[in-house]
Amino acid sequence: MPLRFECHIVEHCNLNCAGCSHFSCLAEPEFLALTHFTADLRRMRELLPDAEIARIGLLGGEPLLHPEFAQFVETAHSVFPGIPRYVITNGTLLTEEQLQLLAKYNTIIWLSEYPLTDNTKLKKQIQAHNIPLVLWPKHRMRKDVMDFKGQQDPEYQFSKCRFRLGAGSCQQLYKGQLFPCPKAAFARHLSTFFHLNLPQQQGLDIYSINSKAEIYEFLNKPLDFCRYCRQDIQWEVDFNLTEYKLAEWS
Repeated sequence: MPLRFECHIVEHCNLNCAGCSHFSCLAEPEFLALTHFTADLRRMRELLPDAEIARIGLLGGEPLLHPEFAQFVETAHSVFPGIPRYVITNGTLLTEEQLQLLAKYNTIIWLSEYPLTDNTKLKKQIQAHNIPLVLWPKHRMRKDVMDFKGQQDPEYQFSKCRFRLGAGSCQQLYKGQLFPCPKAAFARHLSTFFHLNLPQQQGLDIYSINSKAEIYEFLNKPLDFCRYCRQDIQWEVDFNLTEYKLAEWS
């Protein structure tokens, strides 16, 4: 099963959606260093052939908040020119210069469409630049339910997980570590904001392994952090901005 890995280049966001599955509405401003990103992509290039990488995403948070956004796009193209690359954005910060950049490097735009944004003009601009566009309606949001006491059976929750390899495949590559899902990678923002003292899950150190087999072995088994997830409970809620209440994740 080819990997679809994503890279948080910023942690925070300018829209702050309630119950964000990446916890971006709770994160302090934080920017990934280009050196980390470049080294990690090159390491993944060494570990995996093109046929085993479905696509690579740049996101956050809102990736356009990064002052070096252009260099990240250029680097992704340089390291993986033959792999589909995309940017997940709410589009509110997209400039003409950035549209030209994304067109130049043949980068797909995944546009999150929220009730409070009107992207009619933006979509025409994107089409005018012949940039591949994927629309992601966000009038309804999937609610991610968590068990803050960590009392769930990891094996059972993993079997139900929408992020597991083959089910949704949303691996996160962050500062030399690979995670099977955004919750395990970024729950530190939730824990810090609400003083929950959740354990920091360690991902797979991509610099300590020597084969793709080790990647698949890691991704095909539950993490200890799966104890804190309720993947057996899933429903959708209307889009809202966060009120910074823990109930948005429970």
